Amino acid sequence: MSSVGIAVNIELKNYGSAADGLALAQEVVSVTQTVWPQHRLPVLFSSVCEDVLASLYEIDVQLPLGMVCSEVDEDAIRRACRWGCLSIHGVHHSLDKDVVMRAKKAHLYLLAYTVNDLQRAQQLLSWGVQAVFSDHPLALKQVTSP
Repeated sequence: MSSVGIAVNIELKNYGSAADGLALAQEVVSVTQTVWPQHRLPVLFSSVCEDVLASLYEIDVQLPLGMVCSEVDEDAIRRACRWGCLSIHGVHHSLDKDVVMRAKKAHLYLLAYTVNDLQRAQQLLSWGVQAVFSDHPLALKQVTSP
């Protein structure tokens, strides 16, 4: 993946209890640490479920974490910081320059999903969004940040 400039994000989804979220986090981290090559970029673990983020944080405070949210507002930024997140992931059509600046002020990387339009990807990156998620990542490969 890194040979084509694509990093890996594993998004954990938990529709059960907090105990289920902990079990899910433990299993995914265990498997990832067993099979993921050490010389590759580290895997980013993300979730919309705060119990999963809390579990991941408890497993290893050094894990790169990302909080997924539909709206990147002050509350979402505060919650992402609480769980030691490296990044916050927002739906691209809800993002603007002000949101990017607020995330940067909180020392969070801002990632946008799901971007399938080349011009929109270029616009987001020009504002300072660090990465975009796409259904067609190779089609957006030519996009680089300024």
